[in-house]
Amino acid sequence: SVEFAEKYLSKLHASGNQFMLCNVSDSVLKQIKATEVYDLIGEENIFLSNPIIGVSLEEAWQAAEEWIAEQQER
Repeated sequence: SVEFAEKYLSKLHASGNQFMLCNVSDSVLKQIKATEVYDLIGEENIFLSNPIIGVSLEEAWQAAEEWIAEQQER
């Protein structure tokens, strides 16, 4: 449910963690955008599906490594 996702994401962020989604289809993205969950996740943390296997995962992995590096600099 949306309420569960909101609570879960809020707890993740409060504890200094990040949530990312990869391999997201257009239809799922449309559903996420219709809720407040989209803003909690952040557009930069949603990686769309790609017909080439592994591309979305690689993009998410790179973004995660960059995010971790930024956290370590703080």
